[in-house]
Amino acid sequence: MAGGFGLRTMSTDDAGFSALSYHCGSIWAHDTAIVLAGLARDGHRAAALRLADGLLAAEAFDYRLPELYGGDDPTLKDLPTPCRPLTSPRSPDPLPPHPVPRAPTARTR
Repeated sequence: MAGGFGLRTMSTDDAGFSALSYHCGSIWAHDTAIVLAGLARDGHRAAALRLADGLLAAEAFDYRLPELYGGDDPTLKDLPTPCRPLTSPRSPDPLPPHPVPRAPTARTR
């Protein structure tokens, strides 16, 4: 479900997948950050780095991650696609800045 720009809400193999659908293929930046922090904590550094690289593609949003964006295939698009009218960044629950930079260097216990 990792789609190059983050973790998709649905696999591209599922019949209902739609890259711009709210819960059927889009990427939620906050959820991706939580997953990458857990992967790094548990020693899955390469997988965490792939997700972090996807979040860094946020240059498409002037480095202000929106609540969600399209779960497009990065081999077909250079930058992620905005979903619906965006609040950028999502104000009630902004992405904390610390999990992404620290996650790839986290050590297992």
